[in-house]
Amino acid sequence: MAIRTEKIDDVVVVLPEGMFQGGRETDELQRQLRRQIQANQKKILIDMRETKALSSVPIGVLVGVHTSATNRGLHLYMCNIERRIDNTLAILKLINVFNVFDTREQALEAFKKV
Repeated sequence: MAIRTEKIDDVVVVLPEGMFQGGRETDELQRQLRRQIQANQKKILIDMRETKALSSVPIGVLVGVHTSATNRGLHLYMCNIERRIDNTLAILKLINVFNVFDTREQALEAFKKV
């Protein structure tokens, strides 16, 4: 489990890797995302291409972080979501809450419009 970040122009890309079940890995994801929000990073992309699973706890963390970002006028997008995670978000009706893109390129292009 690791959480890497990279910067592409004015977008911070957060890359969580592994399975997020609600333990230390989820706490670290939350810390990393909140750090970006507190730094007033206007554009944050969570690239989930290496994320294999999310339990209910990390999904709740993502909802909370998304709410915090939106309330501050920041933009939080997600991309490369694995099919099972996508299905879970759809069942929970969260797929319509998050700004989700199939690829990183699509998300980065969408950021250019905000």
